[in-house]
Amino acid sequence: MTDTRSDQNSTICVETHPVPLGKSGLSVFPIAWGMWRIASPAGQDDIGAIIARIEAALEAGITLFDTADIYGAGEPIGFGGAEALLGQALARRPDLRARMILATKGGIWPGVPYNSTTAYLAGAIDASLARLGVDSVELYQIHRRDFLAHPREVAEALAAKITHSIDIPTIGIGASAECDGQILVLEDMLGLSPRVPKFVKRFGDLGPSIEQAVKGYAEEVRARTFPGAEHIYPMRQAAVTKLPERGKGPSRA
Repeated sequence: MTDTRSDQNSTICVETHPVPLGKSGLSVFPIAWGMWRIASPAGQDDIGAIIARIEAALEAGITLFDTADIYGAGEPIGFGGAEALLGQALARRPDLRARMILATKGGIWPGVPYNSTTAYLAGAIDASLARLGVDSVELYQIHRRDFLAHPREVAEALAAKITHSIDIPTIGIGASAECDGQILVLEDMLGLSPRVPKFVKRFGDLGPSIEQAVKGYAEEVRARTFPGAEHIYPMRQAAVTKLPERGKGPSRA
């Protein structure tokens, strides 16, 4: 794809080979369709025309279709309107869904303006899926960072949603109790480490007991009180007498 601007003596070249979508394992066309302006400014939206534009984008090689719940706010279609229009197009032409990588975003709420709390994101994701008329999207993004929300709240909302949306087990590390499994380092679980990160819960406090045991062992070894007679397997006296004395070799029969 090349755009030559003779007046500026410049050429813009865009690589058309698919590129990785983060670490998702998916590949997409280097240019996405940001669907902010999918709606008619006058509010007279033609679903047939929207479908035609989607088909044209697909024919051009575009595979990533990026919308958001805020798209439409301030326009006749209102908050969530862009998602709803895309959902209507997919409802009329469900075959198009298999040809696209679908992305949407949440976290902007008019008047707030940003909200990334667990409660909000969980509801926002469900509302977006309902407007789009799909069970899942390939990419969900936090539209603007909410500096008042802890990143854990984002992880908790997304971990729960992902777990309930896929058929394979999910494993979490301090993300959400809704995950199918959890990872916790044994030393942290047993209370052997002095450092306790936020995601760690100690199910035991074995550190002091182990420290006391090692200290006692070392002291008795140095004092030559361990092993005691009760811990030793004694050799029979007859066998002891047959041992050679220091400096002498074994006796010959």
